[in-house]
Amino acid sequence: MPVQHRDGRPHPAIRLAALALAVLTVVAPLGGVALAQSLGDPAVAERAQEDGTAGRSGSQEAASQTEGAAQDRAPRDEAGAEGSSPEADASPVQDPASSHEAPTSPSSEATPQPWYTQRELELLARLVHAEAEGEPFAGRVGVAAVVLNRVRHSRFPDTIAGVIFQPGAFEPVANGRIWEEPDAASWRAAKAALDGWDPTGGALYFYNPAKVSRSSWIWRVHVTGQIGRHAFGWL
Repeated sequence: MPVQHRDGRPHPAIRLAALALAVLTVVAPLGGVALAQSLGDPAVAERAQEDGTAGRSGSQEAASQTEGAAQDRAPRDEAGAEGSSPEADASPVQDPASSHEAPTSPSSEATPQPWYTQRELELLARLVHAEAEGEPFAGRVGVAAVVLNRVRHSRFPDTIAGVIFQPGAFEPVANGRIWEEPDAASWRAAKAALDGWDPTGGALYFYNPAKVSRSSWIWRVHVTGQIGRHAFGWL
């Protein structure tokens, strides 16, 4: 069959063959299989079928990966949206009451100061030492208690110093023994009386019966008890 017409144009059959070849090169793999089968070439058809299957698997895998990436990305985006919400970023509000210190409990307050001064404690200890040296401890406390009972009584001065230095009240003030340094027992006895111990039952007087003359007014005292060598009582 002639390839060209006499005027130089390609023969129609040649043009059809070229068109078919072009279709084979650009058509999809499935189309290539069908075309190869129509042409009767089994090897070409098998290879085209394998290429088509691989193409579909690759397309399905790519689509699956794309879908999976979209599914994986959605929770992250949602979590990011929640993490950036005002509620998540807001700082916790502090209770105003928690910023204040707790009130001080009564047990943590300073110990109350005694009602007496250090000078009064010293004067009382000096009198106890001068009047009751060698006496039992309760007898020493009794001497200090008599002084304090007089402070509370209307017939006597209302201070410890006033009672101790009242003219004629205590012999150690007259003879000067009041200025002797008191021993430890006298300090303790004076403090015990100041803290409220009164072993005399409210006595206003004390004396040593062995040292008092029979004509002394002290015998008119109503004796309520005796501790050591001292009798205690009131008028």
